[in-house]
Amino acid sequence: MPGLGALARVFKEVRRDVLAARDRDPAARGVTQLEILATWPGIHALLAYRVAHALCQAGVPFLPRCISMFTRAVTGIEIHPRALIGEGLFI
Repeated sequence: MPGLGALARVFKEVRRDVLAARDRDPAARGVTQLEILATWPGIHALLAYRVAHALCQAGVPFLPRCISMFTRAVTGIEIHPRALIGEGLFI
């Protein structure tokens, strides 16, 4: 399982993702970061990807793909756990 360093990295990346959504999405003007985190499907897809990617890097089998498939069913967005995504992506 991923260690605390991986978990801290995921939190940092998700925070950057939320800030990217706030800065680039006109619908996010005047909306709190918590609301973006709770209601933006693109953020949900990125959050799930970040967790699945960390698990994949830690060598956890099967679970990362399950997370990816579940996220696609919920958000309509699929990001493969082995994909490499830089910071600041906005969906």
